[in-house]
Amino acid sequence: AELFEEKGDDAVSNRKWMDTQGTDDSDMDDTDEKILKKIFKKLWLKKIHFITVLWLISGDFDRQKGEYLRQAQFIQSLQTEQSQSNIWKSVLMIQKMGTLQPKWTKIRGIIDAAKNNGAKMVYLDEDSVKDHIVGFKCIELIEMRGEDPMYEALCEAETPKEKLVQLGYVNQKEMKSILMERLKKIDCFMLDYQDKICEKCSLRGDPRYLYYKCHWLPKPHHPGKLVPYHPKELEQYHPLDTHVIHPGKVVHIHPKGL
Repeated sequence: AELFEEKGDDAVSNRKWMDTQGTDDSDMDDTDEKILKKIFKKLWLKKIHFITVLWLISGDFDRQKGEYLRQAQFIQSLQTEQSQSNIWKSVLMIQKMGTLQPKWTKIRGIIDAAKNNGAKMVYLDEDSVKDHIVGFKCIELIEMRGEDPMYEALCEAETPKEKLVQLGYVNQKEMKSILMERLKKIDCFMLDYQDKICEKCSLRGDPRYLYYKCHWLPKPHHPGKLVPYHPKELEQYHPLDTHVIHPGKVVHIHPKGL
């Protein structure tokens, strides 16, 4: 996770940005749990307590995909039982190569993935989720690659700039401006950190994200009281030596005939 800071005139533009490793990167061996720990550690070290999540998604939104579900589960894992709000109130979904405001009939898949992981969203109309979903087609990238015949046709037809923006064709400066406006409408999510002190090395912080010598390896720990337990079947046992005894009365007899 790479963290960089941007200075601005207000709380939205004057913020820190983190570019995180994707959960579907095929060349990465890290599990989602390891990625999440790296993100939290970086945020904790920088004393960042409030975040907004930008979820960049490729492809169509109209059907639920396995990659959407996995990414939604990853976002949901940022929330804990102690969290004061729902993480999905602080998520902006960005469709790569999408229109500026996707129609609600085209975003059912991504909304379902979010709902299956704690989001309380409905797609009754565009207004119900419009602040949380946006799409872009970066003009600089298209001109560099030259892979968008639709854009070339629109330019040849002298399509008005307003129409191009509505279709999602924006430059980097316009894209940033639109994102800033959307972020102003979305609440920040407060992270839940644990403030503890290590009894061994006196290190203070969140034990989930500390990586120092005495925290490298897990230590076995039994959280409850110990209970006596015999793992095998019990057998009858006499602790003293045995003696031969006669259980009845003693009768005197003569062993030979009289």
